[in-house]
Amino acid sequence: MKKKLSLILILFVCSFCFAQEADENVLNTNSKKTNEKTETLLQATKNNVRVTVEEIIPESENKGFSPNVNLIFYLPSLLGEVTGNSTYMGLRQDSSVVTSGTNFLLEGKVDIKTIWRIGFSWAFGLNPYFETAVSNGDNLYSGLGLTLGAGVHFHPFYKDAPCISGLSFYFYPMYKQYIVFSGSNFINWKLAWDLGYNFTLANTFTVYPYMRRTYGFTNDAVLKSLDFGIAIGIYFHRL
Repeated sequence: MKKKLSLILILFVCSFCFAQEADENVLNTNSKKTNEKTETLLQATKNNVRVTVEEIIPESENKGFSPNVNLIFYLPSLLGEVTGNSTYMGLRQDSSVVTSGTNFLLEGKVDIKTIWRIGFSWAFGLNPYFETAVSNGDNLYSGLGLTLGAGVHFHPFYKDAPCISGLSFYFYPMYKQYIVFSGSNFINWKLAWDLGYNFTLANTFTVYPYMRRTYGFTNDAVLKSLDFGIAIGIYFHRL
């Protein structure tokens, strides 16, 4: 009888151990499957987040600052002072002795930001000036003027217009400040402002009729100039 009880007890203990091992194997298997599912969900979440970010921020906007540029050439103006044959407020104080001379202006306008129907931009310009003949036999003056400014545009008809288009106002705190090649500069500083409307054709070409007011500061006087003209340009999108 004792032998039978001992045998039953041994069988019971062995079956308990086998059951414990089986439970542990099942738990390990379930845990492994749970970890795999969790990793899959995390990877899917990461992919969804990446796709969402790419949808919110277009690829073109992930490339850093990429401005639009309007490269403008000013045609001869009404009085020839912005561009043309006038040498008033140029390099020579007595411009009446200059019988032949010219200056022209090449300007670039770069967009900064458009908010609703209002666009902001900055501008830089180069203004070669040279005399070809004078009546008093003096040396011919020449130089290169530098211009820096900023402006604001208003798009009255539709808000998706290019930034550098529509009604505009520009202020140039530095205007045609000359690097002198020959002669001397009698004006200490010049500034200007203009008002105009920038028409965009086929989203590529621009026509800019304007009115420009210029101030020149000498040691003992303030010179003034008012001129009207038209500038034509090419629009370079997202350089």
